[in-house]
Amino acid sequence: MWISLVTGSGSSVPHRSRTDLGWSSSHLAAALVLLCAPAAGQKTLPHEPPVYGAWEAPFDHDLTGFASDFRFEAVHMALIPRGAQRGKVLVWDVRGDQPTPAWIQRWSILDVSAPTPVFLNAELELPLDGGDFFCAGHAWTSTGELLVAGGTSRYFGDGLAFHGGIRGGRLVYLWDPATGPMGLWKRQPDLSADRWYPSVVETATGEMLIAGGTAGAERQPFNDYEVFSPAQQDRRARPALGRPLFPGPPTPASPFDFYPRILQLASGAQFVAGMGGASARMDHAQVPGQWTFTDVGSVPFRSYVCSVLVPTRPGAPELVMAIGGEGFDDTGSLGVLDSVEVCEPSAATAPAWNWRHAPRLNQARARANALVLPDRGVLVIGGRTPSGVPEVFAESPELFDGTSWRTLAHASGSRSYHSTAVLLPDGRVLTGGGDSAVFDYQVFAPPYLLNHHPRPRITSAPAQLGYSSANPAWHTLSFAPLPPGETFDHVALIAPGSVTHSFDASTRYVELVHGALTATSIDVQGPLDAAHAPPGFYMLFLVSAAGVPSVAEWVEVR
Repeated sequence: MWISLVTGSGSSVPHRSRTDLGWSSSHLAAALVLLCAPAAGQKTLPHEPPVYGAWEAPFDHDLTGFASDFRFEAVHMALIPRGAQRGKVLVWDVRGDQPTPAWIQRWSILDVSAPTPVFLNAELELPLDGGDFFCAGHAWTSTGELLVAGGTSRYFGDGLAFHGGIRGGRLVYLWDPATGPMGLWKRQPDLSADRWYPSVVETATGEMLIAGGTAGAERQPFNDYEVFSPAQQDRRARPALGRPLFPGPPTPASPFDFYPRILQLASGAQFVAGMGGASARMDHAQVPGQWTFTDVGSVPFRSYVCSVLVPTRPGAPELVMAIGGEGFDDTGSLGVLDSVEVCEPSAATAPAWNWRHAPRLNQARARANALVLPDRGVLVIGGRTPSGVPEVFAESPELFDGTSWRTLAHASGSRSYHSTAVLLPDGRVLTGGGDSAVFDYQVFAPPYLLNHHPRPRITSAPAQLGYSSANPAWHTLSFAPLPPGETFDHVALIAPGSVTHSFDASTRYVELVHGALTATSIDVQGPLDAAHAPPGFYMLFLVSAAGVPSVAEWVEVR
């Protein structure tokens, strides 16, 4: 195994190449009332009022040091939570046009904090018959390492075709960002099956569920999952089965699909909120593989949907939101959807767990990316829209503030399938990839960074937070005095993103209970328990009453 490392800076390398809020109870509506207000600190683009946010100049990936000049497409993106590259972004792409028979994975660390983006490019040689990381699943572990599982082991037209098409891989790697200047890739025991398009999600116990995927593009997805323990660095076998596989939701009603949208709930359970017709729940720690079906909503089949946990205040009901996607609309026609639905997946029974209509998007979109923001907003970027041939893509993001969706500033280009987006510690959003992308990357400043309200500034924060259910200790967070007329609102933890194919199982917003407040400090308690905030590293944001977030501090929740 070898790695070649090269540093580069940003360059211009050319490419080759209807509101319907039908809540059934008032507390659900109240739980979705999100504060969304603007702030200062970023330059606006010409003719764009601050309320719409602003896009910075787009830029391309500097290919210096890669053996191939094949266009880099950031199909996989993850915000680094620890080590020398903390706060920067790890990206990797498709294998592409390889000049060597060896399997080489191009990857890079991107720093957009400087005036000119900086790239640290590297290449990782992988086992010849094992494949690469394209179309793998990935998520951050409790120790701040990135678990990458599955991927692609055969491509079309590479002379190694499997039934004439793509074949999945079973490689498992951990990337440790705290070892050396570029981190360390460490191979782990292989998966039990070739998994192309699997999902990875961390549970409250710190175990990693690896679910779904398929052996090949023309094959049905596996309706099972397996579990990786970062502490043991192995796949854990269920004693009753004697093998490390657990059943998914019973077929044919609700099987796993490509990149099943699995989320870890505050109840301790795991919830499937798409793709396909999946809407089911189980608790792996209590009863592995035993799924309870829940309502599938008004759209029983919704593929390439954005599924997120809605940011809420402490004690509010936990809500999951399904945004857009491809499926059958109200008329029974198959196409791209503008519908949005929410449900309360931890409820004991129906109708409390049923999906309910939420305000519709202004523009129907599928294969987009959804992020949660420090001010409790939900941001949706990119995706394809209803169209014929050629396809048309959504170039303006939308922001949900708890009552409606607002269309924001127009981007310099489209972000279609294979695009990615993560929230940065400074509150901006990095977007990249997309098969139709004109530029490799572009950074978006949400409206809260563009108004005339000042940003709070944290001066000291705890390095570690425990769980308040076990240790209800108070932790002091210090900040610079706010100007007259500006007040404090809340402190929130947001997990670092790890996104691919329009889904990020790691995305999580946890608002902290706060106590004594002075002009320069606030006391907060840690998250309630590991189900509310699985162990690991989080960004801590201090947010003013105007909705303006501070630059985040990193904390470890344990």
